[in-house]
Amino acid sequence: MMKVFLIDSEARTVDAMDVKAVQDAYGPIGLNRAQVEHGSVAVDQVTGNRLAIVVHEFSLFVPPTEQTYFSIGANLYAGDAVLYETDRSGETVSLITPPEVMFYRSHVEVEKAIARGEIRRPQTAINGEVVWSWPPARKR
Repeated sequence: MMKVFLIDSEARTVDAMDVKAVQDAYGPIGLNRAQVEHGSVAVDQVTGNRLAIVVHEFSLFVPPTEQTYFSIGANLYAGDAVLYETDRSGETVSLITPPEVMFYRSHVEVEKAIARGEIRRPQTAINGEVVWSWPPARKR
């Protein structure tokens, strides 16, 4: 068994859960195995361990008035998530202590945090040209 942490962005909670595999944590927070994206949050420069996150693959594309948000460091995330840790070789290990998670009451608070320089605006760029930027374009 290993420890992972579940982030419920609506309830604004971070709770530990013991699992055999990271995927075992998806159900309790409503993630579908076929619709997730794994990302790297941070790397421990001493141990080489990596803090990783699993989120819904299109969570940042949901209209801002219909989504909940949180950040870890300078990175913005949307919806619910699973935090886990891997060792230098990529094997999943117990995450003993979760990072500090900042929750936002609304997309308006997110915009203020971006304006203050506390978090970065999520963007996708190709060859240095920004092709998408949060928040998603409104449907007309």
